[in-house]
Amino acid sequence: LLSRDIERASNQIIMVNYSVITLRGTKPLRYAATVAVFVTTFLACFYFESINDRYYDRDHYINSSPLVQRSLLATDDPTKKRLALVRPFGPRDVKALLHSFDLWATKWPCVPQQNQVYDVELVLSYSRRVGENGFRQTFDNDDDALAARAVDEIRVKMLGERNSGWGECFTGLRVIEAGLDERSDHYSKDGTGLPSRMDWVEGPNGQFRENMAQLMALSGMNGDEDKRYYYELVMVMEADNLPQRTGWLNEVLDEIQANTPFALLGSKYKGHSWDGFKDVMAPSLLNHINGNAIYNITHPLFQRYHKELKKEAGTKFAAVPYDYRISQMVHEGRYGTQPEFPFPWMRHHLSGKRIELHKKPQLVTYWKNHGGADLDEQDAAYPIKESDVLANFGEGNFLQEHVGNAALVHGMNVYRPHNPNTHQISLVVTSWDNHIHRNNLLHDLNEKNHKHKQIFEEVVVMQNTFVPTSGAPSEGVPYRFVDRLNTDITDVCDAPVSTEWFYHTNSYHNVADEVDLLFSRDETVSRPVVSYTPAES
Repeated sequence: LLSRDIERASNQIIMVNYSVITLRGTKPLRYAATVAVFVTTFLACFYFESINDRYYDRDHYINSSPLVQRSLLATDDPTKKRLALVRPFGPRDVKALLHSFDLWATKWPCVPQQNQVYDVELVLSYSRRVGENGFRQTFDNDDDALAARAVDEIRVKMLGERNSGWGECFTGLRVIEAGLDERSDHYSKDGTGLPSRMDWVEGPNGQFRENMAQLMALSGMNGDEDKRYYYELVMVMEADNLPQRTGWLNEVLDEIQANTPFALLGSKYKGHSWDGFKDVMAPSLLNHINGNAIYNITHPLFQRYHKELKKEAGTKFAAVPYDYRISQMVHEGRYGTQPEFPFPWMRHHLSGKRIELHKKPQLVTYWKNHGGADLDEQDAAYPIKESDVLANFGEGNFLQEHVGNAALVHGMNVYRPHNPNTHQISLVVTSWDNHIHRNNLLHDLNEKNHKHKQIFEEVVVMQNTFVPTSGAPSEGVPYRFVDRLNTDITDVCDAPVSTEWFYHTNSYHNVADEVDLLFSRDETVSRPVVSYTPAES
């Protein structure tokens, strides 16, 4: 229990214990005093260790947040199971949330009357607290007022389309609050896009913990007193989840039925940002299920994991995003492995030392006793299952062909593929005196993927004068060598390309095995999209 920061103080307390043993008095009295001081020492060390391991006082910002309101759209059917479709949002997400509901107008969640098993309620979860008795008319700040107006707008959309649109897909609308304050409601990264402080992800983590706690606490509502849990399932759907077609909710419900029983059903990362270093990634990160998933809140394994997340609030464990942390719990329970701390540059807020996560023996017990045991992914009772209907592309962009048959995609934007009839593209390569690197690049362009031959009209190699041209491929993508007349930094200006667009690289780059170009979906002129660069720039 002792950390390095409190060892000295603990040793001093233990010295007091030895002095107690020498006190005069009856033998039972001395024994009782010794036991009392040892117990006090244990509790004090445990308390100080707990405080030392936390980066904030949880009572500072977490309040018991009541359910705010529920509007019943249809009579509950007691023969059906209940699913809560949770749309979490904070002050910075209001615009994106409203836009996501606009997409529902053209891609309705359901085809009515197809679902005979589940009643689905729409739950809007606000990260902060607006009022004690619901979304009131006076607000503490403009953010809360904006959130309240967004809720009203969504309610109008839902009720207004009850008989003509997506409103009839749901039996009710519920609004809940996570109760975070401004200090903790954040998802902060530094200028390089990396987390720099231990509580960087406390906004999403805290909102998830509180959402689940509130929804798991509901029972015996609407005359259903015999049912322990009001909801069986919770589906988390953030604003950047993009429906691909009408009826996506029906497909989710069908997949739930096909995969029952489970504790967690969702998608691993399906994008390509990790392709270059998957072999060195932690298995718990590589195989983690994204937080936009379906959680069985009645499953004992999920209940234990949620309990652990609540206990870990404010500790070094909470520096790990909740979905990644659940995956660490799964891997530790199944294989007994020590969890990795994924941010080696981050240091403890008090000691300044490198952070390490310790093992928790109870996770092995949870896995063994509540559904994992010796099962593998192919067993029907395996508690963690991968979805075919949900697809996670993280913060990446994607083409329609990338998502396969997925009906709901977590990602930034869907773009158009390259059309060689409308977009002719060249590749400009900056090369220097080492013609071997240049030749390797040209050979890779021909051999790794036939798409390169279709993408580039030509390759223009800008190189120093008198560099040999031998060793280059004799066929494939057409290329030509150009002796530069100026410095290499002007290659992007001096390259004699004949196409409207060109890509620029240098001969030290490798060619990816798979390449797809993305183009904007503009009504007039479709533009090539480069990661992190706006298409209109």
